[in-house]
Amino acid sequence: MRRTATPSFSSLSSATISIKCSLILLVVTLSILLIAPIQVVQGTIEVEEEEPIQALSTGENPSDFVRNKIDSHDVMVFARSYGSHNRQAKELLKRISKDLNSHSEFLDVDLLPGWDGSLIMTELQEITGQWSFPNIFIGKQHVGGNKELDQSHALGELEDMIINVSQEL
Repeated sequence: MRRTATPSFSSLSSATISIKCSLILLVVTLSILLIAPIQVVQGTIEVEEEEPIQALSTGENPSDFVRNKIDSHDVMVFARSYGSHNRQAKELLKRISKDLNSHSEFLDVDLLPGWDGSLIMTELQEITGQWSFPNIFIGKQHVGGNKELDQSHALGELEDMIINVSQEL
């Protein structure tokens, strides 16, 4: 009669522990490679999935791009190349910026390559809650669109806002 060797309890435990450790190491390694945070819950590992960030055609993160534009200009206008509200806002701010010698930029998002305009529009909506254009920032503060710009100009506040920002930078 032939006897088969059966693994002892201690060797089975050791093998089970080794397999579990290998699986944990594999999950942790994959999480790091995928740049996804991991969370240990009651002895199990859960990988939290993050939405991938769509880069601009330049390779930049849309959030960083928008924030950099806002932070580096006295007046930053995200607009479209068409439409009366966009044209009026750009004309007014160009005239005032020239008179006050302020650092202003006007970016027509519809003229950007590929999906860049849509990515920037989505980022602006997340920051401001505003989907429409123009989307105007003065001194890192969101002013709004053409209607809000006209109101602050009519009240004589627009020039003061730009002067104050120009002196700070």
